[in-house]
Amino acid sequence: MNVICMYDTESKKCIKFQKLLKRFLYPVQKSVFQGTLTPAQFKRLKGELEKITDKNDSVYLFYTYNDKALYYDNIGKELKNRRIIMD
Repeated sequence: MNVICMYDTESKKCIKFQKLLKRFLYPVQKSVFQGTLTPAQFKRLKGELEKITDKNDSVYLFYTYNDKALYYDNIGKELKNRRIIMD
């Protein structure tokens, strides 16, 4: 599955998120990572992200299995005034 992860957190926690995400994905920008994972790797990544995410953090995981439908999961605070459109 193809995965894109983006996060928003306090600057002092960025290193923790970056170290975790670099184990699974490739950095694109400071808070955006992408790569290809198996469903088991995706589940493990999501579980580890849930452990380090608190109520003030926001993490979005976008993923696709067949490049035709895009799905996303949110961990932590949902970003307000943001619309994610998927056709």
